[in-house]
Amino acid sequence: MPRPVLAFVFSALLVVATCTFGADPDFSKATAKVKRFVEDVAFTEEAGDIERVSKRWLALPRLEVKSTSAEMTAYAEKVVGQINAASGLTVAEGPALTIYIGPSRELAKIALGIDKRINIQGGATYWISWGKQKEIVVGSVFLFTDRTGGEKAKDLLLTNILGAYGFPSTSKEFDETAFTSLDKVFTGLTPLDTRVIRFFYTHVPPGQTVQEVKRIVEASWEK
Repeated sequence: MPRPVLAFVFSALLVVATCTFGADPDFSKATAKVKRFVEDVAFTEEAGDIERVSKRWLALPRLEVKSTSAEMTAYAEKVVGQINAASGLTVAEGPALTIYIGPSRELAKIALGIDKRINIQGGATYWISWGKQKEIVVGSVFLFTDRTGGEKAKDLLLTNILGAYGFPSTSKEFDETAFTSLDKVFTGLTPLDTRVIRFFYTHVPPGQTVQEVKRIVEASWEK
């Protein structure tokens, strides 16, 4: 799923393709391919943040879903639950993550009220703010239901929730992952997604540079 990222937000438009799974990718070793994959998904150049350092939550975010769709509310809660479980974070009642699901006319006003730099042109977007250590302190995800629907909407929501957890970009290194740069639709985490989330939240503190993350992958990916 391609991920153009602008400023502190992510806005995605994609052509829906049926996702067919082939052989499981080999990501058990800290190969050059795995190192490139981790670097790809964990870093992006954002306006005002040219340092390119890792960002993540230090505690389980307090989730609030404001939605006009019971189905999408349940899906958002399920995805966040999967990511939280993969992260291994156990300290609850952390900062807030709010997911907004509804018509763009209403949600655009909320988004621009948070930060006027948020790109509201696509089907979904996200915004995060971080502290001095690059720890995420608050996050918002927006899904515009009048611009997307069905499996594509779930894919977009998953993509942007992952962005709000500190994974802002995609990679061409593996195909069978929600982080793929291919136009594939994913509505849940794959084994590789779970592995990289667990690794990142277990071994990579916020504020790490690209080179520091490369060294951490080398030392800890296979643990």
